[in-house]
Amino acid sequence: MERCEALQVLRDHKIRVTAGRKALLEEVFRRDGAFSAAELHRATEGVDLATVYRFLNLLVARGIARALRGPQGEQFFEKACVHNPVHPHFLCRKCGSVFCLPSAPLDVSLPGGGGFLVEEVSLIVRGLCPSCRDS
Repeated sequence: MERCEALQVLRDHKIRVTAGRKALLEEVFRRDGAFSAAELHRATEGVDLATVYRFLNLLVARGIARALRGPQGEQFFEKACVHNPVHPHFLCRKCGSVFCLPSAPLDVSLPGGGGFLVEEVSLIVRGLCPSCRDS
């Protein structure tokens, strides 16, 4: 699977390039599913956790990443690029795992039909994953 080029994305979004930011964004683009800030922190050396959180929030604000709330209120992130279009998620209420679900066509009909600007659509399915259901 192809990946976006971290350095180019930082430049295109006018985000100051540092070695830490480049390394963090490269790791974000390497990942195929949702991840926590702590997971990203463990995967990158030399970047403190507070910096990871600040950078992820910057990526979300610039539309480079998406954030979603886990079953216990924790925050997960995923890349938001052509290689990872918007899709629904399944959140296990027991183990806290987040699973990406296949995309499906979604018709968003709004009242009155005019004047609305849709900026985000989110579909989260909550329940028990197969492992937790069987235990």
